[in-house]
Amino acid sequence: MKTKKTRSPLARAAPLRAAGQSLSEEFDDVAYDHILAPMLLAVFMALIAFLEWIKYANDSKPNPILYTVFAVLVAIYAALKVWRTRKRLGQIRLGRDGERVLVQVSTSVVLMLREKPASANVVETKSSSANSGIYLL
Repeated sequence: MKTKKTRSPLARAAPLRAAGQSLSEEFDDVAYDHILAPMLLAVFMALIAFLEWIKYANDSKPNPILYTVFAVLVAIYAALKVWRTRKRLGQIRLGRDGERVLVQVSTSVVLMLREKPASANVVETKSSSANSGIYLL
């Protein structure tokens, strides 16, 4: 006998994303791709150079100068990548925080409007200026 597969009730109406969730995910992606990777590369090259200097100090044959040059170049690359990415991360963080504030403010305005009677939300102005009209509170 076949068993009937049941679907999750969440599959029909997926939950809404949190305010700023997409920007938080982008922030994490940028941080990992443009900061963590170059930093790990720089640390790895510095470790290789350090090990070669130990070999050199013990009168071993390998020459650490080549590894040191590579380590310095990779460290410069990592520093430039991190420096340029800091500005982008700041912009993403500002956008994420702005989305969250916007949701909080709009939610509080909607709740405030729900509490007032409908006639209290409309103010009619009677003046001869160009800005006269009906305004919502």
